[in-house]
Amino acid sequence: MKKVVLLMFFSILYSCQSVKVKDTTYSISKSTTELGALGEATSLAGLKNEFQITAYPELTEKIKVQIAIVPFTKKINTITLAKAKYNQKQTAVTYIDSLPIKPEVVSIKIADINQLISELNSDKNTQIKNLIQNSERTSIITSVLAHLSSAEIEKIRQADTYYLVQTDDANYQIALYNQGKKTGLVAILANTILGYEVSSFCWTETNRGKWQIGDIVTKGTSCKGVTYKRIKEKKEKSLYKM
Repeated sequence: MKKVVLLMFFSILYSCQSVKVKDTTYSISKSTTELGALGEATSLAGLKNEFQITAYPELTEKIKVQIAIVPFTKKINTITLAKAKYNQKQTAVTYIDSLPIKPEVVSIKIADINQLISELNSDKNTQIKNLIQNSERTSIITSVLAHLSSAEIEKIRQADTYYLVQTDDANYQIALYNQGKKTGLVAILANTILGYEVSSFCWTETNRGKWQIGDIVTKGTSCKGVTYKRIKEKKEKSLYKM
C-alpha cells in the first residue's frame, strides 16, 4: 500500500514539472529561460527541472519558427500558479474554467534547424562552438511556451510567417511577416515563459576531417545517420604496424 501511495505521489510531482502541448513536452521550472539560449539543463529524477543559461549565439540570419496559439487548460493554469510562487514578476493570468472564452498561450518552436546549425558553425560563433564541443552537457532551448498579451497574440494571428531574430541591442525577438512583408516584432520576455524544451547537439565530420555541428535533436534522442553525440578522436597509427 505504501508503494502505491509513493508512486502516486511521485507521479503527481512529475506531472507538475512538465506539460504537453502540440506534441511537445515542456519542462517547467523557476529558471530564467529564453528561446535560442545555450546552457546546462538538469533534472533531479524528473522532479525538479533547472536550466542555467551560459551563452547566446550571434544570429545574423533570421531563423524560421513555428507558432501555435492554444487555449489555457487546468494543467497549464496549475503550472502557472506554481511558477508564480518562484517568480513574483511572472505574468498573472485570470483563468476560470467555467468561462467559455479561455486565456491563450503560445508555443514557439524553432522550425529551420538547418539554418540554426549554419549560424552555430559560422566563424562569428567560433567561441560558442568551442563551448558546445568542450562541454557535452551544453544544450539549447528550441521551443518555449509563453503567455503573451492579447494584443501580441492578435499581431501573431495577423502574420503568416515567423522568425527568431537578433535585434541591434543583441536581444532575441520574433519577427512577424505577412505575405513576405515584415509587420512587426514581438519580444518573448522571461516573465512570460511558462515552459521550455531542451535539445542537444550531434557532431559530424567534414570531408576535410574537421568536426562541426551536424544536427540538433530533442534531448534524450539519439543522433542519426553520420552524426554523433561526441567527436571521435582520431587513432594514431602504430609504428609497429607500419
